Amino acid sequence: MTTVPEASLSVSDDPLSIAVEATRLLGRWSLVSQKHEAGCSCCPGLGDVDVADVEKDILADLRARHGGLDAVDGVGNLLKAFVLRGKPGAVTATPVLLSDIDRIIGVLEQMQRGW
Repeated sequence: MTTVPEASLSVSDDPLSIAVEATRLLGRWSLVSQKHEAGCSCCPGLGDVDVADVEKDILADLRARHGGLDAVDGVGNLLKAFVLRGKPGAVTATPVLLSDIDRIIGVLEQMQRGW
């Protein structure tokens, strides 16, 4: 049986800490999506699954758990919005939301490594 990694993220409510963590997660997400587009092994048996479809599923999961994400159109854009740190129109990040994103990216990273 495969286990899902627990989030190891520890971020404070400090806006700068959140922005730094969002930047780190954006880098990880960029690598995951680049590998996916290049033909990784994260979706065995499912054929070609576009990264946009993966993002839609991730965002649907995040929207179900957290409010205020309706206008977000991609994981990368969501993380970029967190880096804006309160600029007009920016989405508010919380440590719990960042932890959920960290966990999801971690699962995708494991899948890409072949579990």
